Amino acid sequence: MENSFSKESQLHKDGSHKTRRKRKCKLCRSYYSPREKWQETCSTECAIAYLPTKRAKEKRKAIKQFKETDKATLMRKAQTLFNRYIRYRDVDLPCISCGHKGNRQIHAGHFMPVGSNGHIRFDEDNCHAQCSICNNHKSGNLSEYEPNLLKKIGKEKLAKLKVKFTKNWTIDELKAIITKYTDKLKGK
Repeated sequence: MENSFSKESQLHKDGSHKTRRKRKCKLCRSYYSPREKWQETCSTECAIAYLPTKRAKEKRKAIKQFKETDKATLMRKAQTLFNRYIRYRDVDLPCISCGHKGNRQIHAGHFMPVGSNGHIRFDEDNCHAQCSICNNHKSGNLSEYEPNLLKKIGKEKLAKLKVKFTKNWTIDELKAIITKYTDKLKGK
């Protein structure tokens, strides 16, 4: 007697001479022979009934749940709020590099890169409104950024920004930064 779950019993030949194993339907759990590689259900009715469940699974997978102890999530949230605050703070100011004030997208452009200078990632003197052209396409346009920054914050603060060392932010520090910039954005 042939075992109903053996490989031989689950293989079949379709019109294109491709061999596919039988699969279990995601909805009704019965075995079927798929016509396509991506097919997940045995019939159109099961596919239509399974669609809301599939969409909910995809949505849960796409949206990572916020965890109080997830440092990477806290860092992203803190950086997003900080950048939003910088754009809000400098909303009426022109681009710090080129001086353009118009219909360009405004970014929060850092003078010193945050990758190698972690200690000034959330320093308001290091980050100013910058147009998308200067920030993205001209890599920050630092040749124009520095003289304008010098006028804006002065020599002493500029010298402090140029000191290099790395910093590992703690979870408590990141939570404090999130609270600080959330309050600033609300106007407290």
